Amino acid sequence: MGFELRHDQLQQWPVVEVVEEGACRMRVALRGATLLCANARAPDGRLVELIDGYREGSELATLDAARSALMAPFSNRINDGRYRFDGDLLRLPVVEGEGHAMHGVVRGLDWRLRDAVLEPDHAELVFETRITPRTLSGYPFEIICLTSFSVDRKGLSWSFEARNLGRLDAPFGCGWHPYLLPPGGDLDACRVRLPACRRVICDARRIPLPGDEAYAVCDETELALAGRALDDCFYDLEPDADGWLRTRLEAPDCGLAVVLAQPSGAVQLYTGDSLGPRRRQSIAIEPTEFPPDSFNRDEFAAALRLAPGARRSFGARLSLEALA
Repeated sequence: MGFELRHDQLQQWPVVEVVEEGACRMRVALRGATLLCANARAPDGRLVELIDGYREGSELATLDAARSALMAPFSNRINDGRYRFDGDLLRLPVVEGEGHAMHGVVRGLDWRLRDAVLEPDHAELVFETRITPRTLSGYPFEIICLTSFSVDRKGLSWSFEARNLGRLDAPFGCGWHPYLLPPGGDLDACRVRLPACRRVICDARRIPLPGDEAYAVCDETELALAGRALDDCFYDLEPDADGWLRTRLEAPDCGLAVVLAQPSGAVQLYTGDSLGPRRRQSIAIEPTEFPPDSFNRDEFAAALRLAPGARRSFGARLSLEALA
């Protein structure tokens, strides 16, 4: 039967979904190109839900908890919404109650479905939007953004491409904020296995400390989640033999792990302890190009810079593994 493309609504929000043999494999809202749900095949062939996404249009309207949020032109926090670029001091909108700019702007933009590829062995949805000075004050640049979600027999892949349409260099970094459902349903029965070498040390406002104080050797790379609250970024990740950086959400009781693989960057872990609805029902494992407040850190100045006409890509892949 293969893959089918269907159009739907989440209350007022248009949604596209990919269906395989009568089962929905992924649903994406055009608001924010937000992944609402997706699944992958376990080693035994059954479909397992991966994403704890928005279930109601009211949640998508408020972007509560940044579920599956695409984050660009920056991820995580920018201290007080202020940054300096090429001599100009710029001010981004801040989130009430946080005092910082948070997670960029594209999660609240309308995206258009640019392409849908339906092949016998995989399906891909490609979406497009633009960041302009009108959509994000304090960011006097124009970036065209493409994002894609694809499913196949092995899992789900996400990619993000940015191209600078302006005449000036622009600072740019992106990320993704998926909440992953714990295999077996109990987050406290799980552990996270990290490829981390360093943990990012933040102050009470969740902003990294100055200079080298912001990084500490990570001497614990297997984190039992029972009773443990996390809202931490890990950087300088150690790759596997194939060059990919993998963070694993392992559920020993049911013998499965959700694996998030990324080619570079940092990973943020958030157990959702400060959430109201669905507190600690899932964990955000967020692949990002850079740690928090990267616009204000000298060590990322060159890597953030996107020249006129230049493109940069980032992404991640989700899959299921059997635990030995």
